Amino acid sequence: MIVELFAILVGVGIGIITGLVPGVHINLVAAVLVSFSGSILQLVSPLYAALFIVSMAITHNFLDFIPSTYLAAPSADTAEGLLPAHRLFHKGLGHEAIFFSVFGTLVGLVGTCFLAFPLFYVVRVIYPLVEVYIPFILIVILFILVLRERERVTALLTCLLAGVFGLIVLNSKVVQEPLLPMFSGMFGLSGIILGLREEGKTKKQFFPKNFIVEGNLVWVGIRGVLSSCVTSFLPGLSSSHTTMLASAFSKRTKVREILFLNGLVNASAMVLSLIALLAIRKARNGAVVAIGELLIVDRNVLLILLAGVLINCFFSTFLALKISKVFSKLRERINYRKISYSVIACIIFLTVVVSGFVGLLVLGVGVFLGFIPVLGRVNRSHLMCSLIIPVIFYFLG
Repeated sequence: MIVELFAILVGVGIGIITGLVPGVHINLVAAVLVSFSGSILQLVSPLYAALFIVSMAITHNFLDFIPSTYLAAPSADTAEGLLPAHRLFHKGLGHEAIFFSVFGTLVGLVGTCFLAFPLFYVVRVIYPLVEVYIPFILIVILFILVLRERERVTALLTCLLAGVFGLIVLNSKVVQEPLLPMFSGMFGLSGIILGLREEGKTKKQFFPKNFIVEGNLVWVGIRGVLSSCVTSFLPGLSSSHTTMLASAFSKRTKVREILFLNGLVNASAMVLSLIALLAIRKARNGAVVAIGELLIVDRNVLLILLAGVLINCFFSTFLALKISKVFSKLRERINYRKISYSVIACIIFLTVVVSGFVGLLVLGVGVFLGFIPVLGRVNRSHLMCSLIIPVIFYFLG
């Protein structure tokens, strides 16, 4: 038990770094771990390595909202919650935005852990029946998400351009770890560059003792779990797509509801991917792919990993809320432009190290594409067509 707890705590430590450093995605870290899996397995057992990866991914999910809120550097998974979070941030309520995101993450993890085995049986029965229809289901979902936008032409254009971009980059043999420059450009640098138009100093942040709960979070949670169960087993769809889909069935989803919902579906995706690995031997999450490379996941292993998730929730919830307050106070004192330039330099450096100088070209195109939905007033999640459209072509081919 001590060794398992140690593996979880080490995962928490690394997850803090990946969650707080813009441009470092958990999938990148997982890919690096898989490449060194031979050496790792000589030092520790596969189960301990899997616990470490799960713990790292969960902590990353909890902390990923902090740079998204305070630094405007979202990942693909937090893109849907970015604008609502910034609305609260500019009112001096950045910590409140983090609270609802973290609360949603906690509910999503605990809820899906307890529903794990019923979902396992449902997935094992239903997935083989719908597998052949996956590309058509993805097309229908894309149309639903485009039609919910007011600026439908811009949304459709964003989907098509991102899709062509993804087809070119992902089929190229030149770029190493292409997802890093693609996503860092589309979801990271583009938002930061546009954010440079803001004033140097930000409004004083407040830490209310009681948070305002808008709407019915129970109903929002049910919608989130149901949408997660639909999308988490489909390739190419991100958690932000799940949030958009869940929001599509409500006339008006309020700011705090969106933050709670985004946190819930982002976290649920991790556990549901573990269930998918056991039920259908397919993983929809980079961290879970890495786990599948290290060991065979059976019911006993899944139970241990889920226990690790629940233990991690205690540490990560506490850490996320504490670190949020630290970030909030630092954000008031430091000029936004200085932070932005530092983050830009960090992302460019990581791109060159991981993807080479060709990756800079991909990064630049990604930045250009990232401007389109922001300036065109549509959701940035349409940029995920850079993955979805290649997936559709793969299944149809």
